Amino acid sequence: PKVHGTRILESLLRDSGLDFMALCSSLASFMSLPGRADYVSANAFIDAYAHAHAGRDGPRVIAINWDTWVDAGMSVTQLVSEGREHVAEDGMRNEEGIEAFRRILAGSSPQVIVSVRAFDPYTLRHSSELASMPNETQASSATASAPHPRPAPGNEYVALRRETNPSRWTY
Repeated sequence: PKVHGTRILESLLRDSGLDFMALCSSLASFMSLPGRADYVSANAFIDAYAHAHAGRDGPRVIAINWDTWVDAGMSVTQLVSEGREHVAEDGMRNEEGIEAFRRILAGSSPQVIVSVRAFDPYTLRHSSELASMPNETQASSATASAPHPRPAPGNEYVALRRETNPSRWTY
């Protein structure tokens, strides 16, 4: 639906005179989530679509990789459908999302990550969820992602070095 819907919007809005088209993506497009390849791929398509349309004629296309919202969105819908009344406390509030959206529109990037926590620890948190899965789930996930042993590298490992100072981020 995300891929097909994006293509439909493209055809309908191409000559509409709109200033921008904001596409809601997810932080999931940066993660390997067991059993969620379809969701991850659909969001990765949206991200790639926005980059492919950067600088072209027509409305500005922006992919926004949203964090979990606590007041609205898929996580709330899922919790309600599962009969749970408690909503995650560590997600983004509506007011924060509105402010992020305002800042995104003031910028010029074709893709923006919106996260309520530092992104690398967030990614690590999800990979730790795999460690807490039952052993049979871990085994099937490990087998699916690495069917053959990895050969030894021919060079020494060098850790990633990059700027992580949030004050240097742009919106």
